Amino acid sequence: MDVNNLLHLATADLAQFLASKLPELSTDWWQGNVLDRLSFQQQRTVQERGHHTLQQLDFAALLRVLDQNWYELSSALTLPREGRTWVKELQIVRNKWSHLSAEATPPSEVYRDADTLGRLLKTLGAAPSSLQAVESIKSAALKAMASDRKLPTEEVTGQSVSPITQTTDTDSAVGQNAASPTSMFKVGNLVALRSEPKILLPVIGVIPGGAECRYRVFQNNAKTMYYESQLQAASVAVDERKVLSVRELHAHLTSLQILSPSFPSAPAAYSLCLINTAQS
Repeated sequence: MDVNNLLHLATADLAQFLASKLPELSTDWWQGNVLDRLSFQQQRTVQERGHHTLQQLDFAALLRVLDQNWYELSSALTLPREGRTWVKELQIVRNKWSHLSAEATPPSEVYRDADTLGRLLKTLGAAPSSLQAVESIKSAALKAMASDRKLPTEEVTGQSVSPITQTTDTDSAVGQNAASPTSMFKVGNLVALRSEPKILLPVIGVIPGGAECRYRVFQNNAKTMYYESQLQAASVAVDERKVLSVRELHAHLTSLQILSPSFPSAPAAYSLCLINTAQS
């Protein structure tokens, strides 16, 4: 079984979850909480194919419905705040696995994608068989990573691509260390989520080792952990202002006076400009 098969299993779990929860939000939930929340292309597909149940929607459409109804569902069910990030990451995961190239997918990516899917499914109360399938894929990916890197399996286990709010004494101790030479970011850097570039997060800890370097960041008044592949450098606006010398400032102010006839000193400046031009 690969991640595509996992996504197929997850489609049924997601449809079942939404079918049980959306009717509680509105009496006209199919129109207001499903059709109106889909993209234009998805709405067109539903109309052309005559879909009228959640079970007929594909994984991408169901993810969008969940994402667009997240705040309403979260308020009613007290869903974890990091769950919205899982949903957005899975939208990227689904697109990636739907357009695979001929190259083999690295086992580290397989593990991260499966782990993110597993975390969301567990939150939504998915079927045990689906969760077991996720763990099977993760175990196979871990063995492949350990074999490729020639590392003990335990060195690449137990960490998720999704944000982790739990902390351990070991992680806390390592997180206080400076960034290792192979880490992309260091403590104090501002980073952004690849899934939501507008969200800026300060790095407060670097945890090297394992399959991929991890970073502890401060998000929503809590410590959260992300893998390096989930983050990118925050885009900082470039200051294009120019520092002028006193002479340049005077010249600029004079030009403004000449170009603004209504300015009190503009006539005198303009006359002086004409005299200097005539003399030259």
